[in-house]
Amino acid sequence: MALKRILYFGILSIFLSGCQLDSEYDVYVGDVIDVAEKGEILEIRSEIKIQVTNCDENAQKVIDIVGKYFEVSSDFRCSTSGFEEYIGFATKAPLVIFGDRLPNRIPTGLAVKAVDENTYELIALLDRDRFSALEAEVENMDPTASLKINKVELNVNNDLRTTVELEVLGVWINNDPVSFGLLTLDRRDEANLIMSNVFSAEVQKKGFARVAKIKVID
Repeated sequence: MALKRILYFGILSIFLSGCQLDSEYDVYVGDVIDVAEKGEILEIRSEIKIQVTNCDENAQKVIDIVGKYFEVSSDFRCSTSGFEEYIGFATKAPLVIFGDRLPNRIPTGLAVKAVDENTYELIALLDRDRFSALEAEVENMDPTASLKINKVELNVNNDLRTTVELEVLGVWINNDPVSFGLLTLDRRDEANLIMSNVFSAEVQKKGFARVAKIKVID
């Protein structure tokens, strides 16, 4: 009986340990402007990674769940970071006008808000109802799990013919920590932004948080 109990709890906890969700987005300034000025929804490339236990053995369980919420566009991949295992996949993330809801059942994405002439805010979004539904499915497999927004990373590409300026707070820019900074991107320049854990906590609590202010320089 004791052995059966041990096996039961072992099976119960195979899915997640800590249940962290990492997201990475490829953002083009031209898309930001198109969404802000035309009010259309665009899809951008994104990578999602979810912390798991025994990824190789439990990948199908993850697939069955995340396929209900994300538009998966690649095979699933197992990886390790430190002592943790993750399952990752590419997806098409929505880029919408701030104030609009994310389409379908997608729980995470980005939004744009025009704040001044040639100036736009880029904002991370979380649909908390859908995220809670995703978490509930996770908890059906592991009652101790609590889904958490972890690392949010963005690759911002300037595809315009002019220079743009990014105003950021509390981020890592190309692996350098910046509490406040103005970053200039010339044509075809790219910057990697890794948001802070305070940012992630704000997204989880409020459902949104500002990534950067983007200004097009004439």
